[in-house]
Amino acid sequence: MFTDVAGFTGFSEALGERVVPVLAEYLEMVSTACGTIDKFIGDGVIAFCRAPVPSERHAVDACAAALQCQRMLASQRAEAERCGGTPLRVRVGINTGRMLVGNIGSSEGLS
Repeated sequence: MFTDVAGFTGFSEALGERVVPVLAEYLEMVSTACGTIDKFIGDGVIAFCRAPVPSERHAVDACAAALQCQRMLASQRAEAERCGGTPLRVRVGINTGRMLVGNIGSSEGLS
C-alpha cells in the first residue's frame, strides 16, 4: 500500500516549519492503520500487510487499511476545519501479489 498527501508540496511551502507537526500527525495515523511500514518518503508511506507471514487475505487487509486511513483522515479534516488547522487529503494506491520480504543489502546497510 502506498499513500501520499495530496497537495503536500504547496501547503508545506506555505506552512514552513509549522508543517512538521501536521506531517507527524499524518504519519502517526497512517502507521496505526497500515500494519508493517516499509518506509517513509517525505509525505509518502510504503507499507505491506501480513508479511512476512504468507496470507491469502493480504489484498483484503490492504483495502481495510486504506479505508481506515481515510476514516482517520476524515476526522482529522473535520477537526482541522473546526480549529483552523490544515485539513489533509490522502491518496492511496494498492498493489497485490507475491512479494519478497526481508533484509536485503550489504554489510554496510540494509534496504
